[in-house]
Amino acid sequence: MISIVKKIIYHLDDLYCLWAIVGGCNLYLRGCIPYTNDIDIITSNEDARLIFDKLEKYAKRRISYSEVENVRCNFFQATIDGVTIEVMGTPENKIDGRWIRNTNWVLNVEYILVSDMLVPVTTLDYEKSINKELKNWMRVKYIQNCMNFE
Repeated sequence: MISIVKKIIYHLDDLYCLWAIVGGCNLYLRGCIPYTNDIDIITSNEDARLIFDKLEKYAKRRISYSEVENVRCNFFQATIDGVTIEVMGTPENKIDGRWIRNTNWVLNVEYILVSDMLVPVTTLDYEKSINKELKNWMRVKYIQNCMNFE
């Protein structure tokens, strides 16, 4: 997984935009969980289009508006070396039956050192907060355990 993150950073390195790895891959890169199935990236609508342009040769489909379960956003999916990358532009989360624009991530990006590279990720506080709102209690437990060891 780390080799795929390196490839993403290589492709996006010259972009002047804010993006971050979120969710399971964020926790995996921090050593909080032993594996992850994919790489989720959060960004703005405008920057999702810039990222799409950089990753277009890996894209499964063009960027478009998408709604699944408790997330809706401008979205595209790419595959690099068999690993799925999902890019979400200006996501909204369904919380207690209402769609809420997720803007807190912008103030909660930090860089962690992974294999001699700086990787933009959302903070554990952010991850814990959004997972509480989404009632993803198992993920909250993993995050809390990880925070206790930092």
